[in-house]
Amino acid sequence: MTIHIGTYPEITFAGARDIAAGYRAQLARGDDPKAALEREQSEAKAQQLAIAQGEIPETFRQLFDRWKQDYLAHNHDDGGAHIQGMFDRHVLEHLGELRLEHIKQIHLATLLDKMREKGLTRSCGIVLDATRQMLKFAMPFDWIQRDFTMGLRKSVWNGDGEARARVLTDAEIKALYKQLRSSDLNPRWKHAIWFILACGTRAEETLLARRGDLDIDAREWFIPVDNQKKLNTSVQLVHAVHLSEFAATHLKALLDMPGTDVFVFPARLRSDAPDARPADSKTLTKAVRDRQRGVQLAGKTANTTELQLAGGDWDVHDLRRTMSTVMQELGVESDVIDKCQNHVQPNPIRRTYQRSPLTAPMAEAWDALGAHLTKLCMDAEQEWRKEHREEYLRELREAAVKATGKATHKSPAKRQQVTNFDDAGDI
Repeated sequence: MTIHIGTYPEITFAGARDIAAGYRAQLARGDDPKAALEREQSEAKAQQLAIAQGEIPETFRQLFDRWKQDYLAHNHDDGGAHIQGMFDRHVLEHLGELRLEHIKQIHLATLLDKMREKGLTRSCGIVLDATRQMLKFAMPFDWIQRDFTMGLRKSVWNGDGEARARVLTDAEIKALYKQLRSSDLNPRWKHAIWFILACGTRAEETLLARRGDLDIDAREWFIPVDNQKKLNTSVQLVHAVHLSEFAATHLKALLDMPGTDVFVFPARLRSDAPDARPADSKTLTKAVRDRQRGVQLAGKTANTTELQLAGGDWDVHDLRRTMSTVMQELGVESDVIDKCQNHVQPNPIRRTYQRSPLTAPMAEAWDALGAHLTKLCMDAEQEWRKEHREEYLRELREAAVKATGKATHKSPAKRQQVTNFDDAGDI
């Protein structure tokens, strides 16, 4: 039997002897080394052809796409949209173009470290579980040779720990009002904070709001399915939010700002331009974080402590949790709170048979929350006026000048009116 094994110097004499010894060992076992070699070459050609035709994934992104197509689409009610969103935001940008044979455990661990630094500990657990499941899907096809998630535990990143439980107390809400009153934060984001707290909506869906989604007269805001968080359920509906007087007041202030012809939170002031788009939800998140971190970053605000609260750091999503907690303290039923926050009923039987929209109780809950926030803010405003008397008087003077269109120093009577606000009970 003659087998061509290569040419010199590509294959050395020592290498040729080793290959020949291997073939002799196969013969000793009763195997045909020539047939085995032809089979290996045929399989290699088939694999190269499959890769060229896109049938075998080579990169992390290609494997994810194949997993979504062949597994998630058939085993998740949302077709894998929730996992897709998670990987789009946190994973594919960093690992997507890496070849599967080059990915090491350190790549994923470093990615999870970065997510943990952002406070996304639960998301760390989801990403790790999903990646492990994806690799388990790939192994029977020999698309990967090893599971690079082996040895990684969610507990390292607190991925299986308790969910974040930060809630702002009434005292902190009043403190936040006074801090925002004096803050240099863009007025658009100040109103956004109160609007999110009053509605209990997610920052992402809030900042996607369009004028066309609003019925100002009926005080309703309709959140399209495309703007909502993708849930692992078969059907999602438009979420109708009743706007309390408190929420409507902040919304009207937002709509009075320039650039809101299309989006309530435009990325650019000229939102009527052909490329009109909403602001990035991270803009508000970063603005709040930068005013609590205590250290100024390059190109960021120097006011790094002005939104710090007694209970510790808080983020925009904590406003949603605070809304739920305040409603509960006001006596609102849990089912109504879940509906207000557009939560999915976890019990499949109740989800199937209890179909009432609870529209009236939800509106009452939002109104009760709005009344509570109004009282807190009014009390905080009175405290702020006493604590910042000179600043408040200056505001009144400027408002008087703007209203009359005249300089108050030209009229003694006008000046007396403007400087006697304290006596008039305005403070």
